[in-house]
Amino acid sequence: MSASAWFCAPTGTRPVLWCFPYAGGGLNIFRGWESVLVPWVEVRPVILPGRDMRFGEPCLESIDELARRFIDATVQTGVDHLPQAFLGHSMGAAIAYEAAALAEARNKHDTRASLLIVGGRAAPSLSRASEPLHPLSDAAFRHKLGEMGGTPRAVLDNDELMELLLPVIRSDFKAIETWVSRCPALRRTAVMAIGAALDKESHSARLQDWQHVTLAGTTVHEIPAAGHFCIHSHQDRYLEQVTRAVARWQRA
Repeated sequence: MSASAWFCAPTGTRPVLWCFPYAGGGLNIFRGWESVLVPWVEVRPVILPGRDMRFGEPCLESIDELARRFIDATVQTGVDHLPQAFLGHSMGAAIAYEAAALAEARNKHDTRASLLIVGGRAAPSLSRASEPLHPLSDAAFRHKLGEMGGTPRAVLDNDELMELLLPVIRSDFKAIETWVSRCPALRRTAVMAIGAALDKESHSARLQDWQHVTLAGTTVHEIPAAGHFCIHSHQDRYLEQVTRAVARWQRA
């Protein structure tokens, strides 16, 4: 597997914001973000195995392994020296957190501030609010995906398409549902946690413990009247918080 398969290489002219998708998601989640976040950063979605240009590659069922291989790729391609921030939604928030911790550990003498933006995910100290889905039968799993609202009905009702997508989505769910974080406290990475009032996984009460993962400060924002996929349904509000966090980071 080529290290360059994980992302489109940054130009190096600006700090980089690595973006990690939710379970089953890909590059399309972050389409258009670059134009909103200019001039602060280069937006670089991370391409996970099994989707987009990497469709057909074996999926990884470990958050730790996904984060480690991504960070290895930044080192192998020589972009790890850039000022970098990490963003993820839902499953992506867990990968982003692990990646931020690994980046700090590899660059322990670097004094530059970093940034972690986590959306749709409670702090790792809290157990999930939902029962695990990855052990369910295909039929039950598809039904639950429909209830969550993140997969279009046209996709869910297409048997041939779901036959291709289910292994990827199930692998992602297994990764996040079996994740146990062992990261030490972040020292120079500030945290912005974005949740949604109607999301049982990320309403404001479940975001507060993110303050315990870092010594660099935590900001919490809850989007009113929004659910788990607020990254789409309330994209303007979501990106407003991302922009503020990135601007604060760049002024630090």
